[in-house]
Parts: sequence; structure tokens; C-alpha cells
Amino acid sequence: MTDKLTIQQIRAAEPESLWHFLQQLPHSFEAQILLGLVLAGVAGMLLSWLAKWSAGEAHGLIDYCFKNQIKRSVASALTFLGIVFGAITSDMFTSSSGEFVGWMNVLVNGFAVGFGSDSAINKGNRVAWSDEKRARAP
Repeated sequence: MTDKLTIQQIRAAEPESLWHFLQQLPHSFEAQILLGLVLAGVAGMLLSWLAKWSAGEAHGLIDYCFKNQIKRSVASALTFLGIVFGAITSDMFTSSSGEFVGWMNVLVNGFAVGFGSDSAINKGNRVAWSDEKRARAP
């Protein structure tokens, strides 16, 4: 597996101390998995934007995420985090014998969930053509 403690091992070490648990939580194995999922998920969300941008359904990245589609961006990120936390708490990344299934599995799942949540929820708006632009088109 890995040399990092799991949340269960941290809780077993000092079950009465909330402070110790919260202090050790960022150094846990699950926190590493979360970081891998988030990094891959952000890459998936960026690729989703790039696909929409290349199809003319989205403008620049800042406009897409923070200006024009802020509510959809927040909904996409919350959906992503909900699915990721569900995957971690269901022990999706450990086998039935407790072995870690590998980082490629973590990264592929994070990328797929990031791309999928952004594609499904954060719909871009097709750029509207003016009458002049439509008349000039071949």
C-alpha cells in the first residue's frame, strides 16, 4: 500500500482527540487520493471547456468559468466534489483485500468525473451570429 496512514488508522491511534485527528487528516492517504482526483478533475474540466471553445460554444476560460456561467461552474464543481468524496468514502480505490489499486485508476477516474460533470452541467452558450455575420458566411 503506502506509508501514509489511513483515516481509520488515524482515528484508532487517538480516538478521543479531535484535534489530533484534524491535525493528521491532511497527511492521510485519503487526502493524497483526493489531491490526485482534484488535479485530474481540473484537467478534465479544462478539456471540456477546450472542446466547447473549439466548437464555438464558449468564449475565453475566464468568461466561461467566472463571468458568464458562474452558477453552472459552481454546480459543476460541487457535483464533481460530491462524486469524488463518494468514491473515496466507498473505498473505490482499494481492493477487497485492502490493497491500493494504483494511481492510474485514481487519475483516470478524476479526469472522467471532471470532464463529465463539466460537460453535463456547465453548458456553454453558442455564440450568436449577427445578421451581418450570417450574410458574410459562405
